[in-house]
Amino acid sequence: MYSRRDLVKIALGALPAARLLAKPNSTLRGITIGIDSISFRDRPLEQALTSIVQAGLSACELWEGHIAPWSLNRKGLREWRESIAIERFQLIANDFNKAGVKIEVYNYDFAEDFSDRETERGFQMAKALGAGIVSCSSPLSLAKRLNGYAAKAGMLVGMRNGDGTNPDTISSPDDLVGAMTGNSNVGVCLDAGDFVAAGYDPVAFLGEQMNRVYAVYLKDRRRDRGASVAWGQGNTPVAAVLRLMEMKRLKAPALIEYDYNGHDTMVEVERCYTFCRSALTAKFTNPPAARAQSISGP
Repeated sequence: MYSRRDLVKIALGALPAARLLAKPNSTLRGITIGIDSISFRDRPLEQALTSIVQAGLSACELWEGHIAPWSLNRKGLREWRESIAIERFQLIANDFNKAGVKIEVYNYDFAEDFSDRETERGFQMAKALGAGIVSCSSPLSLAKRLNGYAAKAGMLVGMRNGDGTNPDTISSPDDLVGAMTGNSNVGVCLDAGDFVAAGYDPVAFLGEQMNRVYAVYLKDRRRDRGASVAWGQGNTPVAAVLRLMEMKRLKAPALIEYDYNGHDTMVEVERCYTFCRSALTAKFTNPPAARAQSISGP
């Protein structure tokens, strides 16, 4: 639990660098282009925010790993979630807002062993951050329970699909629709790359379920659970997804997720954003391939 003195120290020292940069605006042709902050998992939160602003992006999903301590075991993480001061999240929201970056979504992966307090806290954290949506890679069995918590908080839950390798994560269109059925506060945070890797068509799903898609993650993967690759080198129709979002005036943010092996995180994120801008113009060409280099968390 943070004391008042701790919170003052956080407020005085939090994220000053991003404030020195001009506020970004990454709304293109009516589409909000943002980023999943996990793209900057190789740097702490304050540096991630500075990088988001430097890339010119004005919206994001905030990954829980940028706030929760990495070193905690399961018991420690539960205790942290249940006791961390909500003011900590309000301070983070304040810094993001001052930098011109809107936290659209908060990532919080609910699991079947979550306590009631731990589950409720996910919504409280998201609300304090100013996010109206909590995204989660969670089992289908939790959909009804999460719907109840979301309704109570006046928020939405976006079930994020995987590529089928994790049995605890939804991957098929039928399961995504099943999670939404009868649960008015549950929708989808569609990972276009993982959808393709699992053998499905993100463009078709978007066309059918666009009213219940709360966010779209943009990355390029190959079919048959293939690797993530530099955009334009895989099988994910990233450009077609963006064009459909534009045509249908979808309000959900399109979130860049840099997760392939590239040369430099900042360079690759900027490359992905350039891809988005190019995809929404009349003349579209794939960007050049990136040099291979692994990325990792702190």
